[in-house]
Amino acid sequence: MMIRFNYLAKTRRPLFRSGFTTIAIDNRIRGPLAALIGTIVLTATLSMVQLARLHAAQSAYAAAALRLSADEPALDDLAALRKHVLDGTRLSERVAVIRRASLLHANELTWIGNHLPPQTWLTVLRYEGGSYSLEGTSDRASAVGTAMLDLHDAARATIPQLISLHDDGTGGATRVRYTLRVQTKR
Repeated sequence: MMIRFNYLAKTRRPLFRSGFTTIAIDNRIRGPLAALIGTIVLTATLSMVQLARLHAAQSAYAAAALRLSADEPALDDLAALRKHVLDGTRLSERVAVIRRASLLHANELTWIGNHLPPQTWLTVLRYEGGSYSLEGTSDRASAVGTAMLDLHDAARATIPQLISLHDDGTGGATRVRYTLRVQTKR
């Protein structure tokens, strides 16, 4: 079998190469050119991936912002409730401190009242700076001295001081006015 070749006939090019021209590339630059093209393709691919991730992050941010704006009234209510609870807690602690102090002062006042002799009467009772100021009257000055002795107690660490004592003899009856300060040490 013999094959004949027509060397004069026009050769037909394939359709996919019809618009392209062949470019001659020197063998010395084929490696760097391939690396450059690979780098460009890799950079384009990574850029597309990063753009897709950025778009996903923007969508997630928009969804979170929408949820946050929907939750904002509830967060404001929660903050107001938290402030109310903290204020209530502070108020409870303050009331407890006042109750303890009031109970302590009530016990001290009861002790002072129980240790005053029957011949002494109180007209004014003040609490100032850690000490009680007692003002009153008595039938005689010795009763005030007895009151000072009765109010001096080492176990309770009370120290009475005589501030003033003067005769208030009005209407013929002997009366003395006194002012005592009783310091309590806690």
